[in-house]
Amino acid sequence: MEIQIDSKSREPITEQLLRQIREQIASGILRVNEKLPSVRELADKLNISRFTTGRVYDELDREGMIRKSGEHGCFVVCQR
Repeated sequence: MEIQIDSKSREPITEQLLRQIREQIASGILRVNEKLPSVRELADKLNISRFTTGRVYDELDREGMIRKSGEHGCFVVCQR
């Protein structure tokens, strides 16, 4: 998963992350059943807070695009 965060953008980091993950799921870059990086891994890689990353995963889970599976991680479930 390739994500670029622009800290100088007017678009909030949460929205940048949501948009890019949605686009990657919709385009097939992220495939159904593909495991996503953990909240900690993604936050550390992007140098953003774990809280922000967790909120993004929670929103994608509510939208039905990913499934949060406790200790097993998060997986893509839908390509819209």
